[in-house]
Amino acid sequence: MNPEHFCQSVYLVDKGEPSTELSFAEFDARCVGKKPICAGGAARSQRAVLALVGPRLLIHGLVFFLVPVDAQGCVRSEFNVPLDYLVRNAGTGPDLGAGPVVMACRGQCPIPWHANDLWDPASGANDLYGQLRERVQTNALGFAPKPIPSDAGPAVPPDVGAESPLSPDTGEQAQIVDSVGPMRPQRSNRTAAFGDGGLSGVSGAGAPVSVAESLAIRRQIDDLLNQHATQLMELQQRHEQELESQAAESRMTLELYRKEIERLQEELRERGHRNAS
Repeated sequence: MNPEHFCQSVYLVDKGEPSTELSFAEFDARCVGKKPICAGGAARSQRAVLALVGPRLLIHGLVFFLVPVDAQGCVRSEFNVPLDYLVRNAGTGPDLGAGPVVMACRGQCPIPWHANDLWDPASGANDLYGQLRERVQTNALGFAPKPIPSDAGPAVPPDVGAESPLSPDTGEQAQIVDSVGPMRPQRSNRTAAFGDGGLSGVSGAGAPVSVAESLAIRRQIDDLLNQHATQLMELQQRHEQELESQAAESRMTLELYRKEIERLQEELRERGHRNAS
């Protein structure tokens, strides 16, 4: 991602309000370095929001995700939410100044098996959205994203024929092209201006991505996601079958032990009768 045009920040949410504010780099470093992101206490799931901030400190994307933390407030090792993919491939949310944001939450998750890793902002959560916008505008992290050049290239919406999630008249439309990234938080490359070698809306030596190429890429990714989902289902079914088989074997073993115990008890009773006579 080109830091000149877009930045990412993470807000921890407590009692329905954004509290701790971290740059994405700091959040990532704390995840990797096992440093606390919040106060200690009982192990729990900490609510958090990833905000994609563009020119004029306007929010372009939001991901409402859960962070599993331990008693020391450190991120647990099972945290595995693909924030980069979610912030580029979700549905639309409220207009926070740059057109409807790209928003991922539990009820609007492009990867079904990650829905439980997200949370839903309360219905009518205008206060939370407004607070997030105010925190971004306060700019405690010192972000200074520059305007996107008007010749950055044509915008490619998430779905061909669908309305772009960003305002069409700001010159800051997102060039969102699906690409399944690593399953850990990463910086996004959701616009043509990101320029980090990813699928940023250009192909080859500066040629725009055609609709056919975009559709082909989407079909490839859909196929990969379907294959992954099928593999997960097969693994789950196999695991359930193995558990059932082990349970059946255990029941058979217990039945054999029960019968052997009954046989021994009967033998002891017969010996007792013989000794008594």
